[in-house]
Amino acid sequence: MIDPDFFHVLILTLVGQVIAQTFVVTRLIIRYKRRNLDWDDVFMMIASFCCAVRTATVILEFHEFISAPHDVPFVASLRLQHFSYINEHLYFAVMYLTIMAFNALCIDPGFNVPSRRARTIFRILLGFNMASFIAFFFAILFQCSPIGFMGWFHASSVTPAGAHCVNVKALLITASVTVIVAEFLAMISMTWILSLYPNRSLATLLHSVTILVFAFATVGLSVYSLFLKINTFNDHITGLSEQRTATIGTAMEMNVALVLVCLPVLGAQLFGALSISSRQPSFHIPCLYRNRSVAHEYPGGNDIEMQPQASTRAPSPPLAPPAGDPHDPMYGPSGNPAWARNYPFSSERVDRMGPPVVRPPSPLLPPVRAGTLRGADVHGVRTSEDSLVNPRRH
Repeated sequence: MIDPDFFHVLILTLVGQVIAQTFVVTRLIIRYKRRNLDWDDVFMMIASFCCAVRTATVILEFHEFISAPHDVPFVASLRLQHFSYINEHLYFAVMYLTIMAFNALCIDPGFNVPSRRARTIFRILLGFNMASFIAFFFAILFQCSPIGFMGWFHASSVTPAGAHCVNVKALLITASVTVIVAEFLAMISMTWILSLYPNRSLATLLHSVTILVFAFATVGLSVYSLFLKINTFNDHITGLSEQRTATIGTAMEMNVALVLVCLPVLGAQLFGALSISSRQPSFHIPCLYRNRSVAHEYPGGNDIEMQPQASTRAPSPPLAPPAGDPHDPMYGPSGNPAWARNYPFSSERVDRMGPPVVRPPSPLLPPVRAGTLRGADVHGVRTSEDSLVNPRRH
């Protein structure tokens, strides 16, 4: 008969993994349709793989502990404990990556396009995290082999296969402390990265509060799990119940964190995917428009705040030119060179028409001759005075 606790943890783990994997897959599909894939998506795929491995090993680990007889020495599960240690770093990689991606990649609709500094910090922290995980993984792989060349980590116990293994107690405690420190660093970096965004909307505030509550709860669960692991190794035979409780806490901690982090983002992405074929998406996710090369395909994307806003005032009639030749390229209608230079930007025009609209010269048009007004007498083509007063019409 299946253990009820194992069944509950299994269901919770599967639910959390379905949400997390749907989050990653949906994000990749949307960014593929936007033709905006980059290295951050590779990191998200690595996190998805680590998350799946973490799920499988947690289930196997929990099943091992609840099915082991109580009279078996705890040292018989050394290799499984090494997997548990690897899981701690997988958990570190998955959670830290997901949280930082949730902030630095501005998936939340309340954010603007992230700054280059925020993305650089995110990638440095992520690279350090993944490098430490790979280093510890290979260290355990070689230490638990028959060679055992890293003798300073060897324990006095020997596995049934005769291979020397590492000091599991020291490794698990070190891994737990590493996770706790990483969570504190995540809280500090998240708060700092959130301060880089100028758009502090209600969505940003709710997201900040949710992440901080989640971070403090995760730190508390990690400290409690560390306490249980220390007590477990004080009594190798009767410590299975404490280790069982610690395993349940770790599984619940991981999946609750996945739900808290991925569920709001998943809703935003699914809602944004509904308008993926429309010309102007009704739900704006700024990070999907980060690449300027596709801005022409999706107008209103990453340059939405750079586009000139439509004026709300009523259009005014064009200014009547004063006496003089309106087509004189040098002196203007009044014969005053200063007036000719300042007329398009005169105070009267600014007051009546708003600030001037300066557009970059088109590479398809010939250059304007020196000493002429823009648009006037260019290769024999003369424009009306209205082009100087209201360039928006041309």
